[in-house]
Amino acid sequence: MIIYLRILIFCFFLLMLSTLDPSIAECAGRSVPFQIGEKMVFKVRWTFIPAGEAVLEVLPHDSVGGFPVRHLRLTAFTYPAVDVFYKVRDHMDSYVDMDMTRSLSYTRTTLGKKHREEKVVFDTDSATARYSNFDEERAPIDIEPGTFDPFAVFYAFRLGGLREGVTLSHPVADGKRSIVGRADVVRRETVNTAMGEMDVFLVKLTMDEISGAFEKPEGAGMQIWVTADDYRIPVRVKSKVPVGSFVAELVDISGTDWPPAAAAKGSSRVSSTE
Repeated sequence: MIIYLRILIFCFFLLMLSTLDPSIAECAGRSVPFQIGEKMVFKVRWTFIPAGEAVLEVLPHDSVGGFPVRHLRLTAFTYPAVDVFYKVRDHMDSYVDMDMTRSLSYTRTTLGKKHREEKVVFDTDSATARYSNFDEERAPIDIEPGTFDPFAVFYAFRLGGLREGVTLSHPVADGKRSIVGRADVVRRETVNTAMGEMDVFLVKLTMDEISGAFEKPEGAGMQIWVTADDYRIPVRVKSKVPVGSFVAELVDISGTDWPPAAAAKGSSRVSSTE
């Protein structure tokens, strides 16, 4: 069952893709709901067993091909007890244009059962994405305008709006394939989380149309709870598996003026993993 930790991580970001509102194209030049220094820590468990953590960070701006870009990073790992069965050490870096309209470059280093050094270069002029792993390079694939990589789309999603009863979609590519993900905004509700009681939207990912994109167990579903405010913070992600379920819970957030973050810090309700 430990293999589902990595599946959950990737489905999590694909879900971020599929809930991206089409209005994102109108967000160019506007302020974004996150800032340099923002850091979110998620703890992942299988049923009641702690499995690992995922840390998301907004780093200082960088440049790609002479163009200024936003630099986003994900670090994911399993705990030592879990490493015995299935070790995960994933490190992802996304480089997105300053207006948050498309990805320019994406890298992923995997140190676990297999060692990978993957890179995807997005070429707007040719509308293609080219994948490489060490010295192995694949033929470029065609992509749609405004395509994001599987990680950056999480932040792009936060620019759009959510409302009950709508189905949303957006293109994403990992250099091997390009897909359009879709999700349903089920309802607005109040839930108790590690960050306290939250007003959230429940979003359900429809995975049938993306079965070829990422490995997943048959019949698996994905739900995410996103705050119903301008920050659109994901506070919980849940995926059912043949035995039990995996849950990723936001347990710490810093480098942001999101009100619950300051409240949690003041009450010491949430402990930092640092």
